[in-house]
Amino acid sequence: MADAYNHRIRKIDAARMVSTIAGSSGFGPNGGGFQNGSGDEAKFDTPTAVHVIQDGTLFVGDGANQVMRKIDPEYFVTTYAGTGEAGFFDAVDSLAKFNFPRGSVMDYDLNRLYVIDYNNHAIRIIHIETTVGKQEIKLLDENLHIYPNPVSNSTVISYHLQHSSQVKISIINNLGETVKVIRENQSMGQQQVLWNATGLSPGIYYFTIETSDQIASGKMIVIN
Repeated sequence: MADAYNHRIRKIDAARMVSTIAGSSGFGPNGGGFQNGSGDEAKFDTPTAVHVIQDGTLFVGDGANQVMRKIDPEYFVTTYAGTGEAGFFDAVDSLAKFNFPRGSVMDYDLNRLYVIDYNNHAIRIIHIETTVGKQEIKLLDENLHIYPNPVSNSTVISYHLQHSSQVKISIINNLGETVKVIRENQSMGQQQVLWNATGLSPGIYYFTIETSDQIASGKMIVIN
């Protein structure tokens, strides 16, 4: 259960014993905070609903933080979707904007999560890509550069790899359709890939970077 003004996620077992699995913010309406990490380190701000899926993962509407959070079966908390800024914008995970997201429910047939976006008066859909056995690429944001961006003809995508791997870069349009895939064998360290945008319509695009065991997504490219 989401204990909103205690800013914690609680568990009630079969013997009715109550325990806290995640959350270390203060107490009261103004006591919330934000931090990812282990359950006893993580912080929430007015979480209002929890949905548990079949593998034990929990999805939390972290309302006043304007994000959807994920708690894995080991109670490690990460941000699943949302910029943290209140608003309305449909986009890939970390670029989407919510205004007080609340409850959610998994559609296993279509592999997507429905989210109640309370103050936007909307039901939002998060399409879930199967990434079994993969972890988010560490430190990508601190080593990521896209230049130029916006793009007229071509741009360079620069990022960091923790180990040598075959890399798959997918360019995705605003409808969620993959319009280009780049595959390269690359060594550990900072990498650069030249992407030619010729032939694509002007607009907003996104890309994912995927290796054999890591994935990062939700980065925006604008084509003039």
